[in-house]
Amino acid sequence: MKEDVKKLAEKISEERGTDLDKVIKKIEEKEKEYNGLISMEGAAHIVAKEEGLELMDKGGNGSLEIKNVVSGMNSATITGKIENIYGPREFETDDGKGKVANLILRDQTGKIRFSLWNKEVEALIEEERIGIGDTIKIENGYVKEDNRGQPEIRLGRSGKVKEPEEELDVEIQSSESGSDGQGRVKIRDLVPGQNGEIRGTVVNIFSKKPFYKTCPECEERVEGDECEECGEVKINMALSVVVDDGSGSIRCVFFRDQAEKFLGIETDEAWEMTECGEKMEEFTGRCDEMLGDEIVVEGRVKMNDFFGMPELLVNSMKDVDIKEEIQKKLETV
Repeated sequence: MKEDVKKLAEKISEERGTDLDKVIKKIEEKEKEYNGLISMEGAAHIVAKEEGLELMDKGGNGSLEIKNVVSGMNSATITGKIENIYGPREFETDDGKGKVANLILRDQTGKIRFSLWNKEVEALIEEERIGIGDTIKIENGYVKEDNRGQPEIRLGRSGKVKEPEEELDVEIQSSESGSDGQGRVKIRDLVPGQNGEIRGTVVNIFSKKPFYKTCPECEERVEGDECEECGEVKINMALSVVVDDGSGSIRCVFFRDQAEKFLGIETDEAWEMTECGEKMEEFTGRCDEMLGDEIVVEGRVKMNDFFGMPELLVNSMKDVDIKEEIQKKLETV
């Protein structure tokens, strides 16, 4: 076992008063549970999170690096440069009207969504206390999972936005969805933060829990039958697909429209096919039919710290066009 993994295991053992050998065994079992798609380090972090522990290292300014922020943290401090501001947008619920604005924060390790609500929007955005290009420090924020399964930081009751002692020396992009012009890339060459297109073969599809619920009004995740604030609910579909191109493999995450395009069926049809998510046999069979297919997907690469490896968030997908592929080969000759 690597020394850094052993240190993580020792910290879990010390914090929880659990025998070290039992912790190590739990980490090894967690790695096997994910069929080799996570590193031992990633498995250790998952075990720690399940135990309610935080193993992430902090940067020199007392902040967590953004790449190390995970859902479930209750007292997170991060420093980031504002790359984009979306909103403010007004919405209406049974309790009255509200406002929401979403900011994208970036540091040298990645980016994260920062969500502001109601009075926070008024105080920080509408009064122009912060803007694109500003470096801000969030203290005691809490982190939850957004509707795309990614960590999102919020202020809550104890969170505060402060001006950091130093500006971050990090380049921001003009648009969250902008391309960095990487074009077709071998999977082995993909790095977090870039946009790229890959061509590969579908070798595995995780189809056990493909559905999740959101509110169409406030866009929040919904656990029950309807949003507690808005009273609405929408069924969404997401698929994790492992693609291999001979140079390596990567997990590609298809959300909503892209998941529908991948399977060739709409979400409502898939939901009914499974009898509201209860009977998955036919849906799983549909997924199995895609194994061995060649596809071309384009998206943004991010590091999944739970799995300890990069994954591709898919923006578009198409079938392999042989004529087009031959033309691409000729252009490189």
